[in-house]
Amino acid sequence: MAGRRGRDYPGMNLRTDHYYGELWDYVMPACSATNQVWTIACNAVGSHGVTGEPFWGGSGIWAPSGICLIQASRLNEELVIVHNVDVKGAQESEKDDFDYAFDFKQIYRPLEEGSTFTRNLS
Repeated sequence: MAGRRGRDYPGMNLRTDHYYGELWDYVMPACSATNQVWTIACNAVGSHGVTGEPFWGGSGIWAPSGICLIQASRLNEELVIVHNVDVKGAQESEKDDFDYAFDFKQIYRPLEEGSTFTRNLS
């Protein structure tokens, strides 16, 4: 694209406008699953008003398991209305599969000072 200010890496077949968008799609569910938290994230979509550079879009909600509950368009501005998301109920239903703290405590025990852990061998 003529006049484009983004960084391209042609030797790697990589354009940053796609890279940062794809990074968004990987990071949002990964952060939710790794930290076991709900992620509600907004991202701009469409063209930048001054430079014309494209924004990726893809605003959405990710459950603590990393599953995307809803995600807006990556290309077009749209209004997404969400109501009655059962955050507490979803946390309870996912606890058996995604309670990493429970699993961790079954395998590791704290050393005397409490900030370092060692594997339970018994």
